[in-house]
Amino acid sequence: MKVSSRTQFGFQILCYLALRYGGAPVQGSELATVTGTTEKYIGQIMLTLRASPLVLSSRGAQGGYYLARHPASISLYETLLALEGELPQFEPLSGFASQEFLNNSLKVMQSLLTASLANPLKAHTLEDLVRQGQQASGFGDWVI
Repeated sequence: MKVSSRTQFGFQILCYLALRYGGAPVQGSELATVTGTTEKYIGQIMLTLRASPLVLSSRGAQGGYYLARHPASISLYETLLALEGELPQFEPLSGFASQEFLNNSLKVMQSLLTASLANPLKAHTLEDLVRQGQQASGFGDWVI
């Protein structure tokens, strides 16, 4: 499975918003700077995230983006679904009726793939992701 750059930037944005949780809204220009991408691309990603229940925005000179709830209450599963729309799926194959057992084998594979991705992602939160990232970078003492 290959994760799109859009999803990767989306996770970076959500982690940054988690770090800034409870503070002033974060402007798109700041998100572009910290992620190293363009403000236009940030705007496209934020359209998707604002359509989800994860991110809110406010207008005006002091406006920007912020998490809709505490990072400890946002599962990684929710974030992946918000960015990708769904977990990877096998497309049904057309073929002969004698291939039904092969297609059923793919259904079993899909079930295993979904469970192996969904269960750990449901068990971990955005706060967990940020803390582990901080610890890996040597910033384990920071508080979200």
